[in-house]
Amino acid sequence: AARAGRRRRLLRRRAGRGLGDPRRPPRPARRRPAPV
Repeated sequence: AARAGRRRRLLRRRAGRGLGDPRRPPRPARRRPAPV
């Protein structure tokens, strides 16, 4: 669970930063469950 939480935080941070990056669009982390 700790790993999933860490991955979720990284994804959220990347999505927020990628908002202004047309090369790396924010991916829907809700559709793709983080691998355990």
